[in-house]
Amino acid sequence: MNNICIGILTFHNAMNYGAILQCYALQEFLDKIGFTVKVINYTPNKFKLIYNDPKDFSARVSLKRKIKNSILWCIRFKSTLKKSRKFNAFNYFITSRFFLTEPIIENSCIELNKQIDIFIVGSDQVWSAPLTDYDETYFLNFVAEDKKKISYAASLKTQNDEGTEELIKNYLPSFDAISVREQNAVGYLKEKFGINSVCVLDPTFLLTHDKWLQVANEKCKRVNGKYILIYLVSQQEKLLDYAFDYAKSHKLIIISLSPLKGKRGYKDFSDSSIEQFLGLINNAECVFTTSFHGLALSINLHTDFYFEVSDNSHNNNDRLLDITQKLGLSNRNVVNGIADKDIDWDEVESKLNILRNKSMDFLENAIGMESNEK
Repeated sequence: MNNICIGILTFHNAMNYGAILQCYALQEFLDKIGFTVKVINYTPNKFKLIYNDPKDFSARVSLKRKIKNSILWCIRFKSTLKKSRKFNAFNYFITSRFFLTEPIIENSCIELNKQIDIFIVGSDQVWSAPLTDYDETYFLNFVAEDKKKISYAASLKTQNDEGTEELIKNYLPSFDAISVREQNAVGYLKEKFGINSVCVLDPTFLLTHDKWLQVANEKCKRVNGKYILIYLVSQQEKLLDYAFDYAKSHKLIIISLSPLKGKRGYKDFSDSSIEQFLGLINNAECVFTTSFHGLALSINLHTDFYFEVSDNSHNNNDRLLDITQKLGLSNRNVVNGIADKDIDWDEVESKLNILRNKSMDFLENAIGMESNEK
């Protein structure tokens, strides 16, 4: 391994399966090709208010949030306990798996320039600026001029937003290489700002089936019987109806990774750890999801799946349609009905390998692999 250090800035500690796993995948890929990797341990103030242990009343949150947490703890004891267990499991994965820097205080990122040679921002919705209250840190505003700046699969909304547009105009022209996660973002950056970029795969696709299988088989949550898995970022009734009908017709248990409003007859596994999440996907007969990473990990683990695009305006839905179209899996969208044809995983892997190689080539060229003595 050489002494070049690459720093990753992303949403590494959001209490979200996809956010953590995309960071883990990028870290593991860069480590595998021979670089020293650091995950920049930075949390925007907005996330500190959202992602905290629900039973920790001493956390650095507003008084209003503390009062709310106390009330919820009393009224919703079981669900709050589940959220707390999940919070602790996520924290364990982050602290045990990630090569973290020391915690970075807002506006003190300048110290990182002494440790890190190349900065990569992404993946995830790091450029959907309203999510972070327009935090300029995710546009690498703190990086010294002599350091290389790269984006990998950064996701952004292409709707008009003056704050986001101002950040793009101010900071993206200084990047050495830009890649985004959705094809429409390539056109948006070029047509509106004259900025060149390429579309690459989400980092979770940089790791192969076997690698994900290794993680999935650790601490796997056991289920007595065959089951379907439901993983929603917003509850879509059409998808849920399909899921329950599918389970009934195939005589399968229903497991959900979140509580389902107005539904009964399912098992709530909302306190599952990262490893258990992967194991549940791997061992499911079928996954029903509105989550991009629920879809992506189903593909990686060769598990049958169906999806529906979420109505939630906070989610960038182009990414679900984008990847399924590229891999010939558009028929897994429930708006088209339940597909009567099994997925040909050899065909999917063949298409995925072409896209994976292009994404790897982007990263290696952007970093400058000639400087890396393998």
